[in-house]
Amino acid sequence: MSWSRWWGLVAANRMAGMPVPNLPAAALWIAFTGTIFYLLFLWISVQPATQRAASVLGNLIIFPLAMLGGCFFPFEWMPAWMVAIGKLTPNGWAISQFKAILDGTVDAGRIAATAALMAALGALAFLLTLRRLRRGFAV
Repeated sequence: MSWSRWWGLVAANRMAGMPVPNLPAAALWIAFTGTIFYLLFLWISVQPATQRAASVLGNLIIFPLAMLGGCFFPFEWMPAWMVAIGKLTPNGWAISQFKAILDGTVDAGRIAATAALMAALGALAFLLTLRRLRRGFAV
């Protein structure tokens, strides 16, 4: 996990007086979802035969998802139709869960089930990436 994100949560909790009901769970969620997304995008980036194609493909996927998923603009600033689409993106869903953890309104069973599903997805992405790397590239 990025230390800046961890210190951002600590600063919000301690220095700014913002209550964070479950600081360890919020920090774990950031680290966990970041790792899973890294594995998924790593799998996507090893699919093309060249670095240039991998860069283009990554940008074609990441930037629209980030725009709609609440990375650049919060859902509270977006029109309702954009929020409906944005919450269906992987990062939009992760941000919604993160906000629920920060608010203290998250159901522990639901988070555990979704974390297990994400862990399985991450493991699959890891294995598919290994398979692709072992097979080599056609450059």
